[in-house]
Amino acid sequence: MVRTTTGNTGTTKTTVQFVYDAEGKPFLLRLNGKTDYFYLYNGLGDVTGLVDRSNQVVVRYQYNSWGKVTSTQDTSGVSLATLNPFCYRKYVYDPETGLYCLGSRYYDPEVGRFVNADDTDVIFAKPQELGSKNLYAYCDNNPVAREDYAGEFPIPCIVGAVVGAA
Repeated sequence: MVRTTTGNTGTTKTTVQFVYDAEGKPFLLRLNGKTDYFYLYNGLGDVTGLVDRSNQVVVRYQYNSWGKVTSTQDTSGVSLATLNPFCYRKYVYDPETGLYCLGSRYYDPEVGRFVNADDTDVIFAKPQELGSKNLYAYCDNNPVAREDYAGEFPIPCIVGAVVGAA
């Protein structure tokens, strides 16, 4: 699957295409239809960088446990770190608001919370937990061992289960 984004910065027109694998995970960013960069991931699914065709790392990201970007290095010469929207857990990051879009709601890594409560469909799916659950909590307050791609149900990270079983 390919998604194309076109934007203008002054007099320069930039086209960014994203190519996804069969599971919907971004694996390639194509700039202006000719320059390819490949995503690097850690075991938790965070985008840790981008490499060019010669396997040189041109962008590096570091995050705290809650997804706040703590360091960005960009040696691409084309502001690739700014053009790439995928960061922590492959969520789409909005640099203007500092929030991640998780499908049904937005997540603020600064405070480790969603900006709105769970949807009513999600809330009433498990009514027995309604009184004991923080409806704004991200990953049940455990972002290292859980993930929540759609902003609805936190699930255990597979890498945590594999490491724990080893």
